[in-house]
Amino acid sequence: ALKVKSGTLPCPITPTLSPFRSSKEVIGLLESTYKSILALAKEYNLKSISIPSISTGVYRYPLEKAVKIALKTLIDNDVKSLEFVYIVCFDKETFKKYFWFV
Repeated sequence: ALKVKSGTLPCPITPTLSPFRSSKEVIGLLESTYKSILALAKEYNLKSISIPSISTGVYRYPLEKAVKIALKTLIDNDVKSLEFVYIVCFDKETFKKYFWFV
């Protein structure tokens, strides 16, 4: 992940790569992606961030596994400056998985 200018948006944008295979290597990559985003949030002392449900759309990474990895990584790597972390869900099924996992 890296911070880039966001044009007219009042916030930075952090593009990320999205792993798409279900393997131990991908689990590490997905976890690393979230950690990288959190490191930038800490570095720039951000108050809130929005993160999509990475790899669960077009790449069809198993949703339940992705939710567990995302939430465990976000919780285990607490960034003190963050007041809000928004998970962007693109459909009802994804929303339900995140909602019921918490």
